[in-house]
Amino acid sequence: MPLVKPKPLAIVERQEKAVASALSEHMAVVWGPGVTLKPVPAGDVALVLPSGLFVGFELKTAADLVASIVGPKTKLAAYEPGRCRLDSQLCRMIAHYDRTVLLVRGELYWGSKSNTIMGRQVSWDAVFNKLLKWQERGVIVQHTSNGSLAHTVRRIASIAAYWRRVA
Repeated sequence: MPLVKPKPLAIVERQEKAVASALSEHMAVVWGPGVTLKPVPAGDVALVLPSGLFVGFELKTAADLVASIVGPKTKLAAYEPGRCRLDSQLCRMIAHYDRTVLLVRGELYWGSKSNTIMGRQVSWDAVFNKLLKWQERGVIVQHTSNGSLAHTVRRIASIAAYWRRVA
């Protein structure tokens, strides 16, 4: 009887239907069918790898990343733990997953005014120090250069393939 390699199971938040469809097609080529659309405990995408490793992904466009750090509050939210949306999201993910990945989709760009990124009044240091803080807590920060759906799906599948080999 031939040995069948278990396939990873991807669970995708209902709001990410385009990601679910593209991820399902992409992963079916490599591992066969296995993407289910149902609520995830936290984040946007969760992968259960054959080893049992549970990986959560938070997908952020560059603009949403900055907005989730600065938020509706003052720009001080970027410096105070627990005060911004990104902190809340990543805290929940760390509690649920073996690995947490923040996948930033697209380029961050300077605004026409000094100290603005993506049209928000915030410094580069505030944004990148926030990301550094989360990396120190075990969150893996990844990036897709053009923010396209295809590149996002390839990056998720590539991360899954990496952990499939090393787990």
